[in-house]
Amino acid sequence: MKRGPATGTASKEADRVVAVATKEWGNGDAARVPDWVMVLAETCDAQSLRKVADRLGYSASVLSRVLNGSTMATLNVWPIRCAAH
Repeated sequence: MKRGPATGTASKEADRVVAVATKEWGNGDAARVPDWVMVLAETCDAQSLRKVADRLGYSASVLSRVLNGSTMATLNVWPIRCAAH
């Protein structure tokens, strides 16, 4: 069995983290997404969620929750944390 994305679909999925962040943080409007969230999402799309999470010192699940807008309790720390890396 061949695993992974179907041939020719990788480019369509390349910005999936940015799309999620735009939907959750900006209600579909990329201009309303905080800059640090957009940079974080773009970095995750370019590398991987796990690599970025490891670099920031968090688990991939925490990073995913931040990008999905479901971890609001500590969001004041994230822009500082992201800028430091």
